[in-house]
Amino acid sequence: MGELENWTEYGSISRDLPIAKTDRELIEYYKAGERVIRLEAGNLCRTLGGRGYMKTANRDEGTICSVDLGRVTCDDLNEYFVSHCVIRRHRLVPKGFLIMNAEWYKERRVAPRAHPSDGKLNMIKSSLDFRQFVFAYQKSRSGDHLPHPNLRMQIIKDHVLSFPSPMLVAVDGVAIGRFSEIDIAIEHLAVKVVV
Repeated sequence: MGELENWTEYGSISRDLPIAKTDRELIEYYKAGERVIRLEAGNLCRTLGGRGYMKTANRDEGTICSVDLGRVTCDDLNEYFVSHCVIRRHRLVPKGFLIMNAEWYKERRVAPRAHPSDGKLNMIKSSLDFRQFVFAYQKSRSGDHLPHPNLRMQIIKDHVLSFPSPMLVAVDGVAIGRFSEIDIAIEHLAVKVVV
């Protein structure tokens, strides 16, 4: 458990901190040079037990969490994600990869063991057909998962995925393009968030 020591603290916070309303907005603040950001909503906020804008924006103290960021490198493009990265042939096809830094993907608790500060990412490989996907999708609302030979989970820090044809890559809900070689890495404790 040593990897999770000292990842949170309770302390004074500036009321002038930027407020991220989505996971993607948090990444945009990070790319603009911000290293301490308040969270109002999003998958990461939900994973950390965040209480939203009304509870944090008007306080001088709060819980400050140091969290990891996932990094995707495709060709010459470097992109970050705080919650998830989706890799598949087409957005409506259930086969592909879901790389998680947070427990939640939309309204689904797909990675109940994912922790945004442990220096690791959870990679879920799906080879489910459509019928199996619908069943798994229903179970993911609560975080209950059934073992299935076409659903594999792996813990990664750095990983390269290669495909014979380009795959659609999306980070925190935003498509960044199609690529055949995708390098996934973790930026350990890269940013502090206030919840």
